[in-house]
Order: sequence, then C-alpha cells, then structure tokens
Amino acid sequence: MQEAGKWKPQNVKLILSNVNLVLKTRDITKLNNPSYDLIMNCDRFIAHYDLNGFQAYYEDLRELIRDLDPDYLRKDAIQDETDSDFQKWYGDAYNKSKTDIKRGLADLSENYHREIFAYFTTSERMAVVLEVNELIDKYHIKPDELEVVQQVVEKAERA
Repeated sequence: MQEAGKWKPQNVKLILSNVNLVLKTRDITKLNNPSYDLIMNCDRFIAHYDLNGFQAYYEDLRELIRDLDPDYLRKDAIQDETDSDFQKWYGDAYNKSKTDIKRGLADLSENYHREIFAYFTTSERMAVVLEVNELIDKYHIKPDELEVVQQVVEKAERA
C-alpha cells in the first residue's frame, strides 16, 4: 500500500493513448490493465471481476462511450481537485494525474462518440442484411417474393 499523501501519479499519456487505441480501432480487447484499473475506479463503473469481464461487457463500445460521460467526468475531476481529504490521502501528484486522465477520457468520449455510434449501428445493419440473405437462400425465396420480405424488414426497422 502506498503512503498517505504520497501516492505515485498515474501515467496519463499511457492510459489515454491506450483508450484512444481502443476507440480508434473499435477493439475493446486492446484495453490494458492500467487503463482498466483506472476506469474501474471512476464512480460510474461497476465491478466486472477482471479485465476480461470488462471487455466482454463493453464489446459494444457504445456502452463504454455512454458510461464515459464527458460532463460527469469533468465534474468528477473538479470534485477530486477540491476535496481536501482526497488531497490529503493521495497527494497532489496522484490527484493531478487522475484529474488529467478524467478530462482526457471526457475529450476522447466526445471525439469518438459519433464515429463509434455510426460504426456499431452500421455493423448491426450489415448483420441483419446477412441474416436476411441467409434466410432467402435457406427458404428459396424467389425475386418476386422479395417485396414482401422487404416490407417485413422495413416494418421491423420502424418498430
């Protein structure tokens, strides 16, 4: 255990670059343990037992983007900076690193929000198209019957 008031700072650059890699590649399996440990210590996250459980839960990165709420992270960083007990327990260096990371996570969440949601929504649509094509092949649906299938799909999308 680290000495009160003298905790070692987190590696801000390492953690933010790792989370950036995860979001850029859309691959949660690239999340490393230091990043996982820090994110898990943010208030909005629940225990997932370990890195693998976290990765399984956040395979759809839209969920991670939702939980990395920029407004909340920025408010939480301000609270960490102004909490005298937090300063006393952990020290200035650790405190600064953690608040810098929270602000960096907020920026990454904002920067990747639109891309992540578009990517995963498109992936879902492509999966539906593939599934429909498999059903067409499986049930030998003829081209003149496709109009009915299209109407069913459109109705399902509106629901």
